[in-house]
Amino acid sequence: MTTIGKYKFNKILTVMVWVLLGSGMVVLLVAAITKKNNEHCIKTEINISGVQNNFFIDKKDVLDILKRVNKGKLENKPIRDFDLASMEAALQKDKWVRKAELFFDNNDVLQVRVSEREPISRIFTESGASFYMDSTLKRLPLSDKFSARLPVFTNFPTDIKPLSKKDRSLLKQIRWLSEYIISHPFWMAQIEQIDITPAATFMLVPKLGDQLIDFGSADNYQQ
Repeated sequence: MTTIGKYKFNKILTVMVWVLLGSGMVVLLVAAITKKNNEHCIKTEINISGVQNNFFIDKKDVLDILKRVNKGKLENKPIRDFDLASMEAALQKDKWVRKAELFFDNNDVLQVRVSEREPISRIFTESGASFYMDSTLKRLPLSDKFSARLPVFTNFPTDIKPLSKKDRSLLKQIRWLSEYIISHPFWMAQIEQIDITPAATFMLVPKLGDQLIDFGSADNYQQ
C-alpha cells in the first residue's frame, strides 16, 4: 500500500471511530432521557430562604400551591408530567415570593427553592389601612403567621394604586430611612414610630420622653 493509500485508510478509520463514538453518545443520551421520563417523583423537598428565618410563607403554603397546579399530590407522579416552568410561575404569583426555582435531582426528588421577599417597613395610611413594604417599594400584605419588628410609618396619604409620582417619591424616602434605621440597632431601639406630615416630611417619635423630632425630608438623612 502506498503512503497516500495508508493516509487515506487511516483517515477513514479515524472518521469511522468518531462516527461510532458520536452514535454511542447519542444512544446513551436518548437512553438516559427515556429512563428519566419513565421515572417518578420520589418526594418533594422545600427550602425557603427568608428574613432571619421568620417566614411569611411556609412549606405548607408552597406545597398547597404546587398541588393546586398539578391537580393532586406530587409523589409517585411521572417526572415527564411535571411542568416546572408553570409551577415556578404559580409560586412567584404569591406576593411573598421573590423567586422560585424547581428541579429534579439525581435521586428523583423534586427540589423547591423559594426566596421570600424581605419587608423593611410597616406603613399605615391616613385611612387606617396597613401594609408592609420591601426594598423594591412593593406593597406586601400583613400576615397572621408573623409580625415583623420594623420601622413604623404613619399617615401615608393614599391607598390608591398606582401611586402618583409624588407618593412614589415619598415611598423611596421611607425606604432610605427604614434601611438606615434597621441597620443601626441604636436607632431601632430609640424610635417608636415616624409620622408623615402633610408637607411630606417626617416627624420622629422617640420611645422615651414626650418630645417630637422634626426630622424634615429624607434628603441627607445619614448626616
